[in-house]
Amino acid sequence: MPKKNLKNTTSKKDKNSFLVEKKYISLTDTKAESLISTKKIILWTTTTLLSLIIITGWLISLLVQINKQNKELETVSLFNQISETIKNFDQQLKNNSLTINSDNIQEIKNNVIEELKQSSINNSIWPTKQLNQLNLSIQLPESWQINLNNNQIKLISTSSSSTIEISLNKNSNNLPLTTWLEKTNPQINKDYSLKEPIFKFKETTTDLYLTNNSAATTTLDFIYLINSTSTKSIYLIKVFAENPTEDDKKIIEEIIKGIKILNK
Repeated sequence: MPKKNLKNTTSKKDKNSFLVEKKYISLTDTKAESLISTKKIILWTTTTLLSLIIITGWLISLLVQINKQNKELETVSLFNQISETIKNFDQQLKNNSLTINSDNIQEIKNNVIEELKQSSINNSIWPTKQLNQLNLSIQLPESWQINLNNNQIKLISTSSSSTIEISLNKNSNNLPLTTWLEKTNPQINKDYSLKEPIFKFKETTTDLYLTNNSAATTTLDFIYLINSTSTKSIYLIKVFAENPTEDDKKIIEEIIKGIKILNK
């Protein structure tokens, strides 16, 4: 009986054990997947860039308009507003989904407008409120509160670094100017100009005066007087602000500059 060649059999089994099953990759599928992924990246990048260009252009034009309307606004303050708004806009883009449509862009624009209204030191974009009881109109930031009591009004803000309160008191009894001033006792000269101005408005006017109050209990205490020829339109304006920043002072100035006496 012939003997099997065990050596050869073993050798063939060993060779077979080292053989690895061949796998075939479809180049067509790979290219298709890669193409789809690339298209998505290009679409997202293009959409983001277009959105950024549109919003940035619109934002810059808005800020240029604000700067024209308020030439006295400091460059540093304007730069800070642009930087902060662009930063927030960039964050909103990152938080947005891959699909950006016109509604998304409009929502971002609305958010930017609201942010500018809150942070801008410019009364031209603040809403106007009529105070018929005092025969006045004022322009006030959205975050400010109005408390009206008889012939006195208080404008209060607690959103800034310090609490600011602007108090307007009307001469409701139609007292002569000299009598009313003696009664309210502001620090005033004979010509009705107030003493020791803290700062002067950049606009030339004889209607607004301001001074320090020597009896002030806070860091800063403004006193303003709207001096009208009609005794029915005389208002004493006091401003209290504890540890006010430079921006706080500008906001106070913008609010008072925006006060108008209504025509009857």
